[in-house]
Amino acid sequence: MFIFHRFDTIFKINKIKIKFLCNISLYTLYNNSMIKNNAYILNRIKCIQSFLKIKNLDGFIQPRSDSYLGEYVPQSDSRLEWISGFSGSAGEILILRNSAILFVDSRYTIQASNETKKTNIKVVLSSEI
Repeated sequence: MFIFHRFDTIFKINKIKIKFLCNISLYTLYNNSMIKNNAYILNRIKCIQSFLKIKNLDGFIQPRSDSYLGEYVPQSDSRLEWISGFSGSAGEILILRNSAILFVDSRYTIQASNETKKTNIKVVLSSEI
């Protein structure tokens, strides 16, 4: 079973269980911009993976779009960038229990690889699926 849902909503529902699994604030902001430190990204992914294991889920999908499926996503709703560090305008991340895969189109292969270095996120071209 996969979960395709806003993680912040899931977090609010399961706040007590997740609180002990994640030793960072889920909405860490610094000067109104997201911290893209690899340690924070790794910790966020591990937090989601822990949630998947607790709930016996196979994966979590986070698209680039916001909750309104808008093309232009405001900084406050940039969930894909928050989870992965990828700031391109097209992509989706699939977080499985033991791995994370970022799907991008050909415009963003180099950018995605650079922005996700040392995060254990595998970058895959959408056209190669």
